[in-house]
Amino acid sequence: MSEQMINLSFSMKEIFGLIPDIASSVIRYNSVAAGLADSFQGKEMGFAFQFDDEAYSLTIRNGRDFAVGNGNMEKPLVKVTMSMSDLEQLIKVRNAAVFLGKGVDPEKLGGISRLAQSYEKLSGLKGSIVTELKTGPSETSRIAFTFNGSDSPKATIRLTMDNLVGIISKKDNPVNLFMSGQLQVDGDMGLAMNVQTLF
Repeated sequence: MSEQMINLSFSMKEIFGLIPDIASSVIRYNSVAAGLADSFQGKEMGFAFQFDDEAYSLTIRNGRDFAVGNGNMEKPLVKVTMSMSDLEQLIKVRNAAVFLGKGVDPEKLGGISRLAQSYEKLSGLKGSIVTELKTGPSETSRIAFTFNGSDSPKATIRLTMDNLVGIISKKDNPVNLFMSGQLQVDGDMGLAMNVQTLF
């Protein structure tokens, strides 16, 4: 498949501005999404995103109320940090399946109850993970995740895009990938193990 990049003609600000309407539409017309939203009644989740010098926040209340803001937030559930060049590297035609959920079997994800359990685990997670994701023969994208405002403990995880697709689709197990050397971990192994239980 062609290595040509997708030429995006809109800004990150415009993309984040679309999230509330898109999320509402998905919940309205997708019964699985609606059920997931209902499972988060009474909960509030905050996410922060940093792309070079651009910062955005996303707050989800009761599973259905999505609010987007400019700038960071204090102690979000998860903060994602990456450069625009790494983001552009990820948004290749051949990587689009990851963002579209292609090949993901909802039954294998364990259903709504499993996702709710993952949220509970995530709420108690402390530390920061740097993921070095190999997206091509000589290309690697670096994505940092900070959980609940805590920079430590720290760990670095290295894997390929194919590995990531396998983990998301439940075709691969992170522990098996680690034992075979296809997934490498530096730093706090306990944090890395706690993160893998989210999948």
